[in-house]
Amino acid sequence: MKNIWKWVRFVFLILYLLFIVVFIPLLGVIMYGTLTNTQLVTNSEAVNSIALIIGMLSLPGLIVQLVSIIDINKKRNYTLTCKCPNCRQLVDMKMKED
Repeated sequence: MKNIWKWVRFVFLILYLLFIVVFIPLLGVIMYGTLTNTQLVTNSEAVNSIALIIGMLSLPGLIVQLVSIIDINKKRNYTLTCKCPNCRQLVDMKMKED
């Protein structure tokens, strides 16, 4: 079962990468064609659709930024393991961020 999930993740990763590799140049070609064609530049529907596609692509980044703002106020706990200088045993030191 573990091996199946490994292959499923691998296949989805490959599909995701192929989607990105195909989608970004396709979007670039559409933008280039729209900006070089004088009829499409004056057509607000074509330009607005490109703007909406780019806006939808930026939404996941916006969500990550909002979540990181919430996460800034959390105090983190760190655990350090080192040897005691006297007895050479491993000692765990716990530190809390101020």
